[in-house]
Amino acid sequence: MHPNERMKQSSFIDLALLYEGSCCSARYCNMFEQPVCAEGQMYQTICEFEERQCIEFKLFKNHITMDSSQEKCSCTAPCPTEWNPVCDKKGQTHANFCTFLNSKCYHKNQLNQTLEVDYSGVCCEDMCSAGQTSLTVCDSEGKTHTDICSFYVAKCRQMRRGTGKKRLQIAGVGPCKPKNPLFRSFDYFVNRSVNYRQTKTNRV
Repeated sequence: MHPNERMKQSSFIDLALLYEGSCCSARYCNMFEQPVCAEGQMYQTICEFEERQCIEFKLFKNHITMDSSQEKCSCTAPCPTEWNPVCDKKGQTHANFCTFLNSKCYHKNQLNQTLEVDYSGVCCEDMCSAGQTSLTVCDSEGKTHTDICSFYVAKCRQMRRGTGKKRLQIAGVGPCKPKNPLFRSFDYFVNRSVNYRQTKTNRV
């Protein structure tokens, strides 16, 4: 039997029908959607709940409904639809501080995790696509970036966080050259020797 035919047969054996109809894939969730509660389970967005609701019905004919009265599902504070984004320390952008607080509550109650704000504004990771160019660059602080995008993310973070004495710049194309303190010390003593000789000559 040809190897391709064997692969096709094994693939068909591994496949199994889960349910009939279209897949219950989660639709795109926008940043303004609120967490919802259903039968004691918290869902971070309503579209995540709708996906679970669809699967429950197709597999078990069980219709689950939203319920915000559960104590464990208290992270559903209504939020305004104003666009005043904040970025958390996991690199997730939230539409405003209110939606961040709902997400923080969700992480604490459901995932037992701590979520904190990193800086105001859209997360720097969302502003460009990593790997969009393979050009390696060295920044002004001596750090190598494998592509332009990672450099701009680092520069954006520095500006948003207010860190760094000087604004990050591209120092050169290619990886940063390693700094050798022994070599610098040798140059230092050579320069001092030259300066000493010049000073001595001028005095004579």
